[in-house]
Amino acid sequence: WSSGQTSGCIEVINAGTYTLTVTNTNGCTSVCEKNMLNAISPDCTITGNNVICEGFTTTFCAPEGAVSYLWNNGMTSQCITISTPANYKVTVTSASGCSSICSKTAILNPLPICDINGKNSICQSGQNIKICSPPGIGTYIWNTGQISNCISIDTPGTFTVTVTSALGCSSVC
Repeated sequence: WSSGQTSGCIEVINAGTYTLTVTNTNGCTSVCEKNMLNAISPDCTITGNNVICEGFTTTFCAPEGAVSYLWNNGMTSQCITISTPANYKVTVTSASGCSSICSKTAILNPLPICDINGKNSICQSGQNIKICSPPGIGTYIWNTGQISNCISIDTPGTFTVTVTSALGCSSVC
């Protein structure tokens, strides 16, 4: 080898051109070269919301542009849709054959309890009644546009509220 080694295989650490001269038992020689380049390991950051709301899914994605992806759940696509809390790992391999491994943990959060309390009838025109969803859950958005846990109404109708917990999961009632 141009590096001075005499074995059939050598370990290459640095980039450069490596020349091998092979001589057979009759004294004939052949020369070959291999140019070795420095290759950079691919970026490996998993994106996606790591919160799975009970009964729903989330999607984790590895960076675009790799030639292969291998997730610890056996999937081989860039993105995976998951519904089970766990630590997910992906091995990302670039065109140069270099690999990187990264991981992200998905957690399961419960849906907030959604309930509306209060009278369900208005006795006379112009009378206000108050209906409420339990306080302290997170945020509230009523189909009337109001954003508190209680609203006053004076006309009949159907009223819905979307309750979102501090963990980011929502329920509608």
